[in-house]
Amino acid sequence: MRHIGSKSEKWLVDAEIHTLEDLKKVGVDDVMKRLKLLGYEPDENMRYALTGALMNKDWRDPAVKNAVNEK
Repeated sequence: MRHIGSKSEKWLVDAEIHTLEDLKKVGVDDVMKRLKLLGYEPDENMRYALTGALMNKDWRDPAVKNAVNEK
């Protein structure tokens, strides 16, 4: 997935998220829950990265941060 680092991508594979479509189907909140259940400690940057991937934007883009903070 675009804008996702190699470490995060490994975590996502472990959480059975292989494609952007998988991420869209499951949603960021549930992916974060899956990661925690697997023993990972995803932080807010992971939430920004996943949201950014859905928006096709870099996680540091202000629009991504706004989208995360609107929830």
